[in-house]
Amino acid sequence: NAAASSRIHDTVARLTEQVSATSRRRMPSGGTIHIEEIQDQVELALMRAGEQKVARDYVIYREARSQERKSAAANDIAQPHPSIRVTRADGSQQPLDMGRLQTIITEACEGLAEVDGALIERETLKNLYDGVAEKDVNTALVMTARTLVEREPNYSQVTARLLMDTLRAEALGFLGVAEAATHHEMADLYAKALPAYIEKGVEFEL
Repeated sequence: NAAASSRIHDTVARLTEQVSATSRRRMPSGGTIHIEEIQDQVELALMRAGEQKVARDYVIYREARSQERKSAAANDIAQPHPSIRVTRADGSQQPLDMGRLQTIITEACEGLAEVDGALIERETLKNLYDGVAEKDVNTALVMTARTLVEREPNYSQVTARLLMDTLRAEALGFLGVAEAATHHEMADLYAKALPAYIEKGVEFEL
C-alpha cells in the first residue's frame, strides 16, 4: 500500500546503504557473504531504525525462506559424475556425487576474497579417476587447494576447511551420528553428537 511513498523509499535506501556499508567494512577487499549474515544485518538495521513491526515481519519471512531453502535442497537431486565412480570402504562403488563436492567447495570458500571454487573443482577432477577411494576424494580437494596458496594466501583457509570435512566424517562416523556432514549440516548435528560423545566417554571410562 505504501509503494508510492517517497518516505518509504528513502528509508529503504538508507537502511540498504547501512547494511552495504557494514559488509564493505567487514570485507574491504570483497568476497562472498552468506545470505544468513546479510539477513542478520538487515534485521539489526530495522531494529536500530525503530522499525520493530517490520523487523518482526522480517524474522517471520526469514524463517519461511529458510524452510523453503532446506526443502529445495532436500528435493534437489545431485548430479553424479558421468564417468568417475567412487569406491567406498565396504568395496561398493557409486558415481561421484558432484552436488556434495560442489557444496563442500562452496562452503570452504565462503566469505574469503580472491578464491575460486570453480578452479578448485576443475583441478580436483583432473586428479580423480574411475574407482578412486572415497577418502582420496577429499585428499585430492585438500591437495588442490594447498597448491594454490602461493597464488592467494586465503587458499590456506580454504585448505583447512576442506580438511575439516575429513575430520567431521571421522568423528561423526566414530560416534555413530552420521557418515559425513557439510559445515552447514553441523548446525543440526552438534546437538545429536553431544550425547553420543558423552556415551563414548563413559564407554571408554574417561
